[in-house]
Amino acid sequence: MIWQENVTSIVMLTNLTEGEHAKGSHYWPNEKESLTFVVVFVDLAEEKTYAFFTKRKLTLSHKFQNTRVITHYQYTAWPDYGRPEPLSLIVFHQHVFTARNKKKVPTVVHCSAGVGRTGVFIALDALYQEGKKTGKVNVAEFVNRMRHNRVSMVQTYVRFVLEQYMVIYLALNEIFKAPIKVKSVTEFCNTMEKMSSSKSAANTRFLHDEYQLLQKLCAPCKTIDHRTRHKNSKGRLENQFPLVCKHGQHLSAILPKEDNYTNIVYFPSYTNARSFIVTHYPTQEGAVNFLRMLIDHGSNTVVCVDPLRDIDSMKSWLPVERSSKVMIPFILHCQSTSKKHSEGHSINIRDHQQGDTEHTLAVYGPISRINPFGMPQNRLELLRLVSDVIDSKPDSPITVVSRDGTSLCGVFIAVHNVIQQLTIDSYVDVFTVVRQLRIQEPNLCNSIEEYEMVYRTVYDEVQTTTRQL
Repeated sequence: MIWQENVTSIVMLTNLTEGEHAKGSHYWPNEKESLTFVVVFVDLAEEKTYAFFTKRKLTLSHKFQNTRVITHYQYTAWPDYGRPEPLSLIVFHQHVFTARNKKKVPTVVHCSAGVGRTGVFIALDALYQEGKKTGKVNVAEFVNRMRHNRVSMVQTYVRFVLEQYMVIYLALNEIFKAPIKVKSVTEFCNTMEKMSSSKSAANTRFLHDEYQLLQKLCAPCKTIDHRTRHKNSKGRLENQFPLVCKHGQHLSAILPKEDNYTNIVYFPSYTNARSFIVTHYPTQEGAVNFLRMLIDHGSNTVVCVDPLRDIDSMKSWLPVERSSKVMIPFILHCQSTSKKHSEGHSINIRDHQQGDTEHTLAVYGPISRINPFGMPQNRLELLRLVSDVIDSKPDSPITVVSRDGTSLCGVFIAVHNVIQQLTIDSYVDVFTVVRQLRIQEPNLCNSIEEYEMVYRTVYDEVQTTTRQL
């Protein structure tokens, strides 16, 4: 069918298995493998993994004809019996249809049965195009038209029909309020050069407009500063602020009467949906629970946004080079303190409660304090910190910590993610990267100064990379 209809793109909206159910066949080859379907041969030419989807280039060769290239997009973040994050779905949609085929050949869209998620995606695309042209959409009418052509579109089991129908509204709401607009490296540099070379308000207006739109889309929550935490009726210190409950992950073993880390939230990188954990520095009494949280969530990397020497509570548990500390039930030994550009410690943690199991931890911090109001040296410190973490290629969640659990954490993650975006796709979209973080925690990048720092630090990275080339 793909060959006959001259298809160039396939959109797959399911994983191969979800729960205990098989959802589809692995009809594309793995790397360095080939598949044969009678007279059609399929090879994997390229595969890119993103936080919420995978993009593949497949080479199709016909025994009696020529060779074609097919792009295969697989959305991997649609929960079984649930609805996807609307923004993640429109980011996926943007990747699929950035360069629409001028020949107007059909795009194949499928899920498992080819009606539920498939109908949602087709409706999202068609209604978005209609909305751009006419300024209005009619979701019910379009879904009804689809069902005349294919029974049960936008439908699964009865209790989930509304879930899928809502996804169309929620995704359209996100994309119409703020469409995704990516910039090529050249466009991004031209924009930043205009902003830097002129004092005209018009050249910086775009930054303020974007930030104000972010504020409307992701209203910040009220936070309680670390220094103003209060004790509850049992005399225990309360956490600074409640993180978004729907994203929370619970700690399996919490020691009493100390800080607890029950509201752990995962944040995406550009390539992994669960790359970051954001929280606050532990108190001296809460260091054991902080370590337990790292072990429970398999985090082997801690990034402090302040110099390690300036964080008093870190000194209570972080050993100096070639020394050890006992934090019952843990024994911590510092193996080394050398990093390329930033301050760092390589720590070995032994857990006596778990049969002397070992956990290796890399702790990073800037050499000097990073101030979003400061000079270019502050951006250089941030960029060095991000570069060291990227170069270390961590294969587990990165825990980013600050005094209040938000300040500069979003800046670090956003710069990290945009640099990944540059490396993989050679374009820049700071707004969407920050927007995805703020959907989960609206207090990240919650000042125009931090937002501008992301832009300027990314520009510094582009300039550095260009000079090196």
